[in-house]
Amino acid sequence: MTNFNRHVKSFCFIVAALLVIFIAHTNVWAGTTGKIAGIVMDSSTKEGLPGANIVIVGTQLGASADVNGKFFILNVPPGDYSVRATMMGYGSVLQQKVRVNADRTTDLNFGLSQAVLEGKEVVVTASRPLVEKDVAASQSITTSKIADALPVSDIMAAVSLEPGIGVATNKMAVSIRGGGNDQISFQVDGMERKDKLNDKVYVPTNSALVSEIQVLSGGFNAEYGNIRSGVFNIVSKEGGNKFFGSMDYRNGPAHQKHFGPNAYGTDQYDWKTYASPAAFNEILDAEGNSIFMGWNALADLKNGENYMGKSDWTGQQLLDVWKFRHRPIDYTNNSDHYVDFGFGGPLGIKNAGFLLGLKYNRIFPILPSVRGNNQIISLEGKVHFKPTSAIKVTVNGLYGKTETTTPGRSWGAIGNMEYGADIVGSALGRDKYYLSAQDLLNVWTKQLGIRMTHTLSPSTFYEIRYNNFRMNSEAGRPPERKYNNIVKSIGGVGLNEEPAGWAVFGLGSTDLTGKYDFFGGAQIEDTSSVVTNLLNFDLTSQINNQHLIKLGFEYETDHVVKDMFARGNETVIGDPNGDNLHYNRTPYHIGSYIQDKIEYGGMIANIGLRVEHYDARGYIWDNGYIYSPIYGAGGTVGYASTDDLPKEKSKAYTVLAPRLAFSHPVRENTKFFFNYGVYYSEPTNAHRYGIKFSQREFGNIISRTRTVGYANLEPARTSAYEIGFEQSVADQWLIRAYFYAKDNTEQISQVYVMSMRNSDMVGYFANQEGLGKGQASYYTYRNHNYGDIRGIELKITKRYGQFFSGWATMDYRISTSGNYGLSQYFQDPLRAYTLYSAVKLQPQSEPRFLSNLNLHTPTEWGKLKGEWQLSINQSWSKGPRLIYNPSGLPTREVKTIYHWVNMYKTSFRVSKHVNLMSALKLLFYMDVNNLFNYRHLNLGILSGSQQDLYLTQVVDSNNGLNKKIGEYKDNNGKNVFTETWTDKNGNARAPIAPEKDFALFYYPRSFLLGVKIEY
Repeated sequence: MTNFNRHVKSFCFIVAALLVIFIAHTNVWAGTTGKIAGIVMDSSTKEGLPGANIVIVGTQLGASADVNGKFFILNVPPGDYSVRATMMGYGSVLQQKVRVNADRTTDLNFGLSQAVLEGKEVVVTASRPLVEKDVAASQSITTSKIADALPVSDIMAAVSLEPGIGVATNKMAVSIRGGGNDQISFQVDGMERKDKLNDKVYVPTNSALVSEIQVLSGGFNAEYGNIRSGVFNIVSKEGGNKFFGSMDYRNGPAHQKHFGPNAYGTDQYDWKTYASPAAFNEILDAEGNSIFMGWNALADLKNGENYMGKSDWTGQQLLDVWKFRHRPIDYTNNSDHYVDFGFGGPLGIKNAGFLLGLKYNRIFPILPSVRGNNQIISLEGKVHFKPTSAIKVTVNGLYGKTETTTPGRSWGAIGNMEYGADIVGSALGRDKYYLSAQDLLNVWTKQLGIRMTHTLSPSTFYEIRYNNFRMNSEAGRPPERKYNNIVKSIGGVGLNEEPAGWAVFGLGSTDLTGKYDFFGGAQIEDTSSVVTNLLNFDLTSQINNQHLIKLGFEYETDHVVKDMFARGNETVIGDPNGDNLHYNRTPYHIGSYIQDKIEYGGMIANIGLRVEHYDARGYIWDNGYIYSPIYGAGGTVGYASTDDLPKEKSKAYTVLAPRLAFSHPVRENTKFFFNYGVYYSEPTNAHRYGIKFSQREFGNIISRTRTVGYANLEPARTSAYEIGFEQSVADQWLIRAYFYAKDNTEQISQVYVMSMRNSDMVGYFANQEGLGKGQASYYTYRNHNYGDIRGIELKITKRYGQFFSGWATMDYRISTSGNYGLSQYFQDPLRAYTLYSAVKLQPQSEPRFLSNLNLHTPTEWGKLKGEWQLSINQSWSKGPRLIYNPSGLPTREVKTIYHWVNMYKTSFRVSKHVNLMSALKLLFYMDVNNLFNYRHLNLGILSGSQQDLYLTQVVDSNNGLNKKIGEYKDNNGKNVFTETWTDKNGNARAPIAPEKDFALFYYPRSFLLGVKIEY
């Protein structure tokens, strides 16, 4: 047996032994500390000084140099430090502003001179190299100082400016290089903050508490598991020997957050059409089509129906009723408020400190909602203490409450809770004036984390972490309409508060014109929860100057509970006619890893292996027979619940994930790196569990299955590699270029299942057991989706200069996706034969450029002229392609591809720093977003027929005006959506979507005013 084979066998044995001994369940645990390493030498002879002492001032961290003068200090929290080197017979040297980042090595060398004057110390400012040689992957670091100089609403918005990264706090969603919540890890101080039921992450981040936010977007070491796209690693500050704190208040002045008229004002389409003097008679559009019969004709019709018990309505009276039920709503006088407050300091006992913070956001949606506004309240705390000199204990706590809205209708879907649904609102359909069609959603988030770090020696320490994360959500209808509360009388008829308040189907009404509904919706009643427990052990040992070994064992278990139903067409909560979905499951996930960080002068390598085990602990019903009659109408009669159905336990999966990364510093200012890895993430729990029935009462004779979870879903797999180059120029400019490729397989896709009808008898395919019962017709999920993503990221940075600094990025990504399995299963062989077995979507390229120029005046110019900053942010992205496929052909056969216009946005921040005293600093700032009022068309708000008309008559090059998607004016400058316009042949055409004149374009120019106090 060769040495190579022996090493491989030993390596596999070690990993297996670790799994057996510790039986650890997994999640990602990002590093929260860094490392300082270097050499102490005689400044004259350049020889190492054995035994030199190195101390991080103000801490108990330090080291002694070895026989060659080399040293390292492990487990250093991120931050700026002063580091002192001393040696008998030599003058001490103090290096200030030494920056340490999580998971990185800070190189720090000292040159000591033989002492001439006793007590003389050399003080220098540390210079951190722009090219960090030990980083073998694409990473970004954002601090509060960086965010303060950018025109953004908070620190997470600053992170979004990095290439390939997106954050949507209002929707609790993040993305990295095309991968969303299900592919990333989001954690604070190593504690995961993820809702494993609704696939959300707890994004709200208090910038006052943040030391740094590190985003890993490629090349993750073996210590990172259950992810495929990236890691958000937020490291908070720690209380020390001095009190510190900050308060940042931002105000978004009241303004209309969309272009066009007020959606509920008297100058928008509804009022201009139905309340105009011409509306008493029939109204026709430019093409001669009838828009409205007129109030006089409608009065004759309603009198014949004895409308509301009255048979002598006049046209004017009906118009007055219409005006009352469409009364204007002023939603442009509401200000948005953002508060980040935090402070910390000593606890009053030795080597102990605390950190406490509050975050509060009150943000009004673009259009009015039944809730009024969306609020986030988040309280965070952190305490650390050292019971002994070798042991450090840290306790983190979080309490958050989110108040928002969620879609109020669900028919056949899995019923996940979506945040901020009223951003588009019901204003785009029949519920425009009936705000109560949406559900109220309250979400409570709680977290408790405990971390113990035990230093065994200067070169070895281990950590044990426990994290308990809880999410509880409640969704339900708004307050009911007060039917007996007469608000206005017209023509002797009393009118209640309609359309305000939730109204049941049987007691609701419809707009007089037949265009809008004032009832229904708010159907979902949901009480869900998830509790995630994580236990982690990590051991880190610098066995010599070249090898840093790290191994770990992780344990995770989730308890997910779903209790949801949606009303049918009746009125009461107990209504049996409504979708219902219930499950209570406890999946778990096991993982272990070992990795070695190898550091030689010309090469740094990270080599590791991860082993992961996934078990959904769910059930497959009726032995996995997808056409089973239990899914048809009446198929569950005789069973008390889904637990009583014939079932078998789901499968468990074990996978290996190798990781490899190399960084090759060519010289101090040049570096190349390469990394490759295999990554896995567990299926979303909402796709794994439950049978959603169309009847609230299980076993109802007419109950039919709508959706079936599939607990045998495999973990999705990503094979990825990355090649990078970094170059610094004149110690002022840094050029970074990354190329990456990701091969995603075994991703989840929805499939449709249709069994034979009970009258169809075709041999084996006959639904024998289903005779007399309805056929099975439902949706489920399989690992049938794939995606290939390739991209280039480029960033050029100019570090802080006397008058200006800045950066520019380019992010170019090409993605292709599709299905390699059936998207529809038909038991009828004649129908199944016609199906395509695979679908490949057209590649999409997504180039984006982003730049930021920061102009500033030096401090030396004085209190009045000094420390002014102007930060200008410019973005540009190429318009994507749209595949026009109205006939539903397989995408590979579609030839019609349209292009969007390119998108631009310019924003800036002007700010002024004021130092009131040595310990108190003020920052005043004003942001202007979308300075030039650029408009980007909301194509999604158009109905299918409106989209077809726009694309074929305006965008199409053969039959239309040959415009790009996003252009909205004809050749005469008329708005094709809201005005009469002229087509290719010179014919007058009616506006395409005049009733949506308020929703075509969002986010006009806006302002944000802020003040930040630090001490």
